[in-house]
Amino acid sequence: MAAPQSQGDCKPQAPMERKKKVFLHLYHGDKILFRLATHSSLYVEGDPYEWTYGPSSLPETTHGMVYHGVVYEKPFEYTYGDWKFWKAVEIGHAERGFGTIDERRETLAAMRDSIKHALGHFPDGRYNLLFKNCWHFCYALASHCEIEVRKGVIEEFNDSSHSWTKGTTARALSLLCTACELYLSGGIWPVLYFPIHCGMARLYPHVNGVDGLLWSSMAAMVIVLRCWTWQYWWNYHHLFFRTQYPPSAEECCSAERDLYNRIGSAVVLRTLVRFTDSGFLLCAAWLLWPVLAHTPPPAALFSVMYSVLFTITVAFWVLVQPSRPSAQNQPSPGVWWFNLLGDVANHGLLLVLASADLCAERNRFDPWFVALPLAWALCWLGLIYTPWRLLCDDPVYPMLAPDKTLSERGIFVGQVALVGTTGFAVGLLFQQVTCSTVGRHFPAFLVLTFVAAEAMYWWIQGLQGRVVS
Repeated sequence: MAAPQSQGDCKPQAPMERKKKVFLHLYHGDKILFRLATHSSLYVEGDPYEWTYGPSSLPETTHGMVYHGVVYEKPFEYTYGDWKFWKAVEIGHAERGFGTIDERRETLAAMRDSIKHALGHFPDGRYNLLFKNCWHFCYALASHCEIEVRKGVIEEFNDSSHSWTKGTTARALSLLCTACELYLSGGIWPVLYFPIHCGMARLYPHVNGVDGLLWSSMAAMVIVLRCWTWQYWWNYHHLFFRTQYPPSAEECCSAERDLYNRIGSAVVLRTLVRFTDSGFLLCAAWLLWPVLAHTPPPAALFSVMYSVLFTITVAFWVLVQPSRPSAQNQPSPGVWWFNLLGDVANHGLLLVLASADLCAERNRFDPWFVALPLAWALCWLGLIYTPWRLLCDDPVYPMLAPDKTLSERGIFVGQVALVGTTGFAVGLLFQQVTCSTVGRHFPAFLVLTFVAAEAMYWWIQGLQGRVVS
């Protein structure tokens, strides 16, 4: 009685006289989505079973067990659903297969577990029509057996079975996957911006003209960006420990992975802890003030909000963004570009909208307000960041991680404080020089912002060089 091979391995443990042929078994369906797709299983010549990945199995074919994921069936007899055998396609050769003449339930369950362990990313209960299906399983299993199968060959057979133009299935799946990933990444929220904008306009009936447009636009932007961020983190929080650092930084990756293992899906609460999120909190306070108090918000609140928005915009693009990997560990390249658009929206658009209101008389900066942004930063540090750090041991920002020296962390905090003070100074200067002469002159503001950002960037580079040396 032969024993099953360990780890679901197709490689030989001893020399064989003849390699075995490996086939793709393809099936047709007649109901619902089965009409549009072709089921595939992988079969090694001489094995009593073929292997595939599906939503479920029938207990009468899997020894009384119901498996959700990797399943086995008698050759040419995949019975779950409405499938009927169509054709067998030879794709290569293997030294030995998965089969065993021992058909006890325990033996086959052990073989199934060894295949799951060997492939790694096909767990039970995770079948997905677009992202993790029988086609992906056959490609992965063939690759594990060191059989080169050209990517897209199953899709081409699906085209052939339905008399479609070659490439139709691959293009349709690519479009569906991208659309689904964009939805999971929060892509529905930018589409809803204009309906939300119209709804927000009803909150400010007493504000007319440009001011009413500005306030409703900013309120809609805050809602869209918050919901966008939350949906992305909710669906992709399991990737978060790989988005902060490139895979080569094993020690950082390990620390982030340990954090995820400790707090799990609660990591989505990180979207309330970052300094960027405190800027959204200030925007919400500024927007709700006239609704709840029926008076314009105080100028001090606007000056703090503007300074913090300036800080999170410039500090993100100068200090944080350069340390992040490009398109690594994102759901797909298309989604990476979409998320880059989200970064631009989160760290730029609100500052532009706030700048449009700089010249309003109610928002006049007072030089005595210069300490308020620093006071807000200290409140965030003491009331939000520190409790999170103590509870979860999460530094949030790589520059504040435990492996950084005290001087490196101090320089980072000093840089952020300097950016905030510069933001207040830019707002004050813009009001004093520009608003009194030519009104809302965006080019002047953008030039001032660019010059300030460039100056801070080179100053920071010099500081970092001195610390390293």
